[in-house]
Amino acid sequence: MKNQKIKGALTAVLTAFNEDLTINFEKTISNAKKQLDAGLDGVVFFGTTGEGNSINVEEKKLFVEKLMEFKFPLNKTMIGTGSCSIMDAINLTKFCVEKGINDCLMLPPFYYKNPKDDGLFQFFSEVIQRVGSKDLRIQIYHFPAISQIPITHNLIGKLLKDYPENFCGIKDSGGDLNNMLSMCKNFENFDVYAGSEAYFLDVLEAGGAGTITATGNLTYLKCIEVMSAFKLNDQNKKSLQDELTIQRNNLQKACSSYGFVSGLKEILSDNIQDNSWRITRPPFKILNEKQKKEILNKN
Repeated sequence: MKNQKIKGALTAVLTAFNEDLTINFEKTISNAKKQLDAGLDGVVFFGTTGEGNSINVEEKKLFVEKLMEFKFPLNKTMIGTGSCSIMDAINLTKFCVEKGINDCLMLPPFYYKNPKDDGLFQFFSEVIQRVGSKDLRIQIYHFPAISQIPITHNLIGKLLKDYPENFCGIKDSGGDLNNMLSMCKNFENFDVYAGSEAYFLDVLEAGGAGTITATGNLTYLKCIEVMSAFKLNDQNKKSLQDELTIQRNNLQKACSSYGFVSGLKEILSDNIQDNSWRITRPPFKILNEKQKKEILNKN
């Protein structure tokens, strides 16, 4: 089972919406499929950039059904199933596994601040036990700037000890490369994904799994090049990573004033000339023309 996990370059894909704010299934899935067809290793639906916390469980279940209808490669698919409600987390995670999506990216219950490791352990333990499947693979989502809940090495160690088959990895969006490298070194059979492609090659060379990145919606072609160069031990891998890091940093600067969700959607919609990609769910909003020009000029 360990060998079946998704490793390499993964994009935390954007979610397309219709004018009435319902999910545009076809556009969301087609955009993700285009990235996989180009050579990307996997995609994550309903992460932070996919506005996952603005989408309810029933919508996510319907989306999974649409993935199956569109014959989307489920073995390259990860779904964000974390929730403040443990019952919602269990419900959606179990549904995904039953439908053939075994990789689930899970935020901790982020509304409740400063929980102890024992409480967080119980949360993930209950999910694993109640889903009750040897096929489930949980990647925990470490994003303390947003969730305000850091994922400690102590918690990782406890979960790996009790659930080595189901607790499989972490997306580290904390921005601390040393923390990522330390996890790569200290935990066996545990996949570390950098939350930014700026750390992609460093994490790969430390034995990590790769990257799961929001800006991959726009940098995925360069991510694919870096992954290929790493596999081949190409002498150009460092220069390719430098180019990728510049792309990431430029996008981060461009979107800093208005956030990744609105910013990336503006850039994507401009790149493919499809204004419907600008639509976000509140509290995000469609940017005005002045804001749009500001982002596009910085990109």
